[in-house]
This record gives sequence, structure tokens and C-alpha cells, in this order.
Amino acid sequence: IKKSFCLKRILKKGELTRIFLDVYESINEVLIVDLEHKKIIEELTNLINNKDFSGYSKYYKKIRNRMCNNKIFYKWYISSLFSLGNYEMCLNEINNSFEENDKLDLVAARSYTKIGNNELAKKFYEGYLKSYPSETNPLIELINIYIKEKDTKNIDKLVKKYSKITKSPVEVYKWIIKYSSS
Repeated sequence: IKKSFCLKRILKKGELTRIFLDVYESINEVLIVDLEHKKIIEELTNLINNKDFSGYSKYYKKIRNRMCNNKIFYKWYISSLFSLGNYEMCLNEINNSFEENDKLDLVAARSYTKIGNNELAKKFYEGYLKSYPSETNPLIELINIYIKEKDTKNIDKLVKKYSKITKSPVEVYKWIIKYSSS
């Protein structure tokens, strides 16, 4: 499909149906697609519930224009790419996204970590933690980057932040000792 346009939305018996016009590059690309939005959503939901990330990402790519910028299914698509280890594709989708999404910043941070770009990973972790300052997992992931870099100044700063959140620095210090010795 070259382009897909939502022509009409019909509400019948509490069900929303969208009618689409598809524009194809060539006739060989024509797909038989059920036009009922409900069936598309059910299929996407089933794929994600069954943790079929490969099936989800393939199906989403086929029908993405029909989703009318549905943020939830788009986020699941990004998460599927990450779960499959497609970090570059994941980052490309996030970077080409039309709107800011703080939750996607965490996926970007983790993707940059996976591909070894710690500078951008730190930037995205810090941005995420500004929006969600009480989240401890991303904080620990950021501390781990600084441990690998042996940056004691930032480790100490983040451990103090962790201590304020959890009221107990013991857990994170045990973790630091474990990972700094490996």
C-alpha cells in the first residue's frame, strides 16, 4: 500500500467502523484486508497477548495507516521491535515519530544501550527520569552505564537519588558492588 486514507467513520450499535481507500504502487501489492477496525484491533491485541512480537510487527506494518495514529498500538509496535532485538528499526521509528512520548524515551534509552551508544542512552534515561522521577528501574539502568564507565561522581549522585526514592541505599550498594567487580 502506497497510501491509505480513512474516508468515513460509522458508529453502529456501539461499534466504530472505518472505511478506507487504499492507493497501491502496483496491482501485485493488493491485500485482502477486513475493513472493520474492530477486527484489526482484535488481531493486534491477540498477537501482543500471545507475545508474538514478530507477527505483531509484520501485521502492524501492513495496517499501520489504518490505525489513525493510535498511540497504544504504535507503542506496542515499538516494543515489539525492541523485543525482537531490532534496535536500529526501533530507534528509527521513535526518531521519526510525529509526537513526543516520554514512555518511548525509555525504549530509546534501552535501545541505545543495546547498540552501545551510551552517550545517547544517558540522554534518554535522564529525559525519562525527569518525567518519571520516582521510577527506580531506569535509574538503576543508568547507574549501570556509569559503573561501566567508572564515573563515581555520577554513581554517587544517582545512588543518593535512589536512596531518597526507596528510603534505603543498601540494596543499590549491594548491586553496585556485584556489578563493579565483574
